Amino acid sequence: MTEGFRGIVVSTLAEAEFYANCGYDDIMYAYPVTPDKLPQILELMSKVNKFHLTIDSHFILDALEHHELDSGKRFSILLMLDTGYGRGTV
Repeated sequence: MTEGFRGIVVSTLAEAEFYANCGYDDIMYAYPVTPDKLPQILELMSKVNKFHLTIDSHFILDALEHHELDSGKRFSILLMLDTGYGRGTV
């Protein structure tokens, strides 16, 4: 893969698709992942060098363990915690 644009944060997978198609190769999906989004996320991960996920429960972590990634790819995960403001569920 040729060197593309680096480092962007998105809140929807549609945005992630758009920026991946425009050459961004380091994308953070800053919205908690749900299991129904995993097929699209895995597809995006195959297109970019780095794709970072946010999770807010052990259920999605369990779901991620059951998906195999392309050779050399690893999940990059940011765990969201509720510290009293009601913004996370762990």
